[in-house]
Amino acid sequence: MIAPPLKRNTVIYGPQDEVTCDPSGWLMEANWWPIKPRPDANGNTFTPLTPGLHQDILKLYGKRVPALVIHATDVAVLNTLAFARRTAEISPRRSSYHFLIGFDGMLCQLASIFDRAWHAGRAQPSPKYEKESANNWIDGRLKWTTESPTLYQAKKGWLWPVVDGRVVINPNNWSVGIEVMGDVVQRVYQPTKEQGTTLTALLRLFLTDKAISAVSPDRIWKHGDLDPLNRSDPGFDVHPYIMAASSENRWEAREHDGWDGCGGDEDVPPSNPASGIAEPQ
Repeated sequence: MIAPPLKRNTVIYGPQDEVTCDPSGWLMEANWWPIKPRPDANGNTFTPLTPGLHQDILKLYGKRVPALVIHATDVAVLNTLAFARRTAEISPRRSSYHFLIGFDGMLCQLASIFDRAWHAGRAQPSPKYEKESANNWIDGRLKWTTESPTLYQAKKGWLWPVVDGRVVINPNNWSVGIEVMGDVVQRVYQPTKEQGTTLTALLRLFLTDKAISAVSPDRIWKHGDLDPLNRSDPGFDVHPYIMAASSENRWEAREHDGWDGCGGDEDVPPSNPASGIAEPQ
């Protein structure tokens, strides 16, 4: 796990209209609450974080983040720092995230972008899907499919995006998780103006800083799109924030590509897809 570059005792209030990333993967405009080991509900110690980028991601993109997942919290808490600290140090839930944006636009960071938080993966992947290998097969089917070139429908309602010909079975290995403070129980939530400012700045960083990121507009996913049977977050339309942050003015959101306006132009699958690198597990 990558620790913050320094210790500081000051609180950084929001909103943030611009953010910058340290070489270690920590944002200088964020309040840092590094994830620590803690006991789960059964008293077993665990740390909800996987150190480093996956080796296959490093081969594909170098030391760069390829995707983002946007979430909303399932409770509304005014004290952003207290909520971040609970997630980072106390919560017995086997989940975590990289960033938290409070109602006032305050930005908290719990993990380096070069470590993997547990925000959008499956705790117990099915063995048949763990057979994913470099020959591009999943459960007897080629990953490239003519009927769904950008999305692979898995069993139990999971929807896995296809990136560069590879099905993203575990988004944790591909993405940075961004939590927006809200109340996803309401299913529909509109961020505050301050939250929108900080979210746009965060998206802009990942869309423009190619030294740390390989993110493109169609690789910014909503949690609810990945697991529609169990999740509805973030509960708001994210593509206006993507558009505001994107330097590619020609990109247009599309409602018919399965991503509620969060996808880009559909890729046309090649006639003879390369075997490539196995999907990270």
